[in-house]
Formats: sequence, C-alpha cells, structure tokens
Amino acid sequence: MKKLFNEKREKYYHRQVIQAIGLENTPIAFGAEKKCHIFKNFVVFSHDINTMDNNFATNLSLNLLIKFQNTQHLANAGIKTPRIVDIEFKGNSIYEIQERAPGQVLSYTNESNILNVFGEREKGWTSLSDMSDALKSDLISRVLTYNFNMQKQIKSAPISHFVEFISSFKVIQEYGLDLDIHGENFLYEPTKGFYFIDLPSIQSTTKKKFTIQNLDLNPIIFDNKKVKKLEKFRKISDFCVAKQVCCLFGYFLKYCNYSFDLDLVRQMKKNNYSIFENKLLPAIKDAGFILSTTEWEDLVKYLSKFTHKEMNINIIDTKFNK
Repeated sequence: MKKLFNEKREKYYHRQVIQAIGLENTPIAFGAEKKCHIFKNFVVFSHDINTMDNNFATNLSLNLLIKFQNTQHLANAGIKTPRIVDIEFKGNSIYEIQERAPGQVLSYTNESNILNVFGEREKGWTSLSDMSDALKSDLISRVLTYNFNMQKQIKSAPISHFVEFISSFKVIQEYGLDLDIHGENFLYEPTKGFYFIDLPSIQSTTKKKFTIQNLDLNPIIFDNKKVKKLEKFRKISDFCVAKQVCCLFGYFLKYCNYSFDLDLVRQMKKNNYSIFENKLLPAIKDAGFILSTTEWEDLVKYLSKFTHKEMNINIIDTKFNK
C-alpha cells in the first residue's frame, strides 16, 4: 500500500510540474515540435504531436517507452544518466519527465542550441550563416568563453572522472546506443564527474543477443535494485571509442574560425593539449583500453589538429604502450 501511495504521489507531482510549464520557467526551444523546460529536480521535454502525422506520433510514443526502460536499466547498472521517471499524455502533447542531472553542459557545439541558449533566436536569427561577420564573431566569442571556462574545470578534474567516463562511454556503445557526439549531450560536475544525457532510444546494432523484452523491465520509479552487469550487444574496438571520446573534447574549439579573439582561441588550443596529454591519454590506459602502437600513433596524430602544436608524444617510450 505504501508503494502504491508513493507512485500516486509521484504521478500527482508530475502533473503539477506539467501544469506549471510556462509559469515557472522559460522553455529552451529545440525546434517546432520539441521544447525543454527546466525545473529544480526535473527536466521536462514537451513534444507537440499536433504537428506530427499519426505514424510519427505513434513511433515517438514507442521510442519514449523504450528510452524509459533503457535509462532505468543503465542507471541501475551504475551509468551516470538521468532516468526518465514518467511519460504523460495531455491534449496534443507528450511530456517526457527526466531526473535533472547535476553539472553544466560540457561545451556548446550545436548551432540550434547556441542560438537558443545565447539569446539570438529570440532576436529573429535562425542560422549562423544569416548573421553578419561582426554579429557572428560576437556570438561565437561568448560561446567560446563558456567552453574555455569549462576547459579550466576539466583541466583540474581527477583522472578517475575520465576513467569512469571512458569506461561508461564504451558500455553504452556496446549496449547498442550510438551516442550523438556533441557537447550538449554531456554534463560535468566537479565533485561527481561526467553525466550522459539525452541518450538515443533505439539500439542501432544488428548483432543483438536479446531484445528489449529481455531486459529488467521493473516499472517502479527510482527502483533501488542494482544490476551488477550489462549483457553486451556487440564489441566496439577500444581505438574507436578512444577516438570518439577525444573528438568530444576536441570540439571545445568548434566554430573558433568565426572568432576574432585569437588570444582566446590560442589559449583554448593550449588547454586542449594539456587535457589530452595529462588527462585523456592516461585515463584511456587506466581504463584498460588496449591499443596497438600504430593506433596510439594515429590517435595522437589525430589529436594534434585540436591543439596549439603537434603532440610529439613518444608512444613507445611512455606509459601509454606498456
């Protein structure tokens, strides 16, 4: 009876949250059919199904239900990702209610989100290509300043945060979810580490060992049961995962060619060098990833394009190839 009461209380609170949309906060738009509303403990995505055809709306509903189970399963297994705690249908909208993960966006790299978050959408701008060079440079300087400040946090982060992040990154990929690699899909909190947000709903691999019906489908919200391990869908090479993770941090510099603040860009490239050399490369090794000497050389060469100078790390003589 107590459990039922708690479920009813949660459902009631979620309805109150939905009713407060537009009153307590300002939505961050993600296009015509989806908006994000941020509350103290929850993030609510509202999907306007009135603008969709019936098949699209039906598929969206199914995908949200699958995503609900995926986030529960991954979070129970120790992956730092917010659970979807409820899905509500009201009028012409579907509301997807997520736990609010701690921390800040790792970096802003998505053009649509940049225009929304930095106030340009409300001024009428819908594309960077429509803006004058001066306006574009001013906007991108604000974006890069945010990314630069996040870099400073990342530079001082313990390697343990990177090891956990890299390991979780691989688990999610092998689980069958191909992560959308841009900075807004990851958060960082200095005392807790990295969080994965807005995970895809559909397992993309064709080499599944089982289907969604075989997962732990316990519907109870905030279930305390801990899943000790995740059965793997597929094998992803350590080199592939390492390159994707490094690419994510390299994207601190995305759009830097639009900026007139060359000193800021130069410092950001130096920061990237430090993050790669002192954090990411050691963490890849500490996470137990095995790369051949050729793969290490290719990775270091790839990273050089995100830094102020070529990364002349002697792979053979360093700890990275023990």
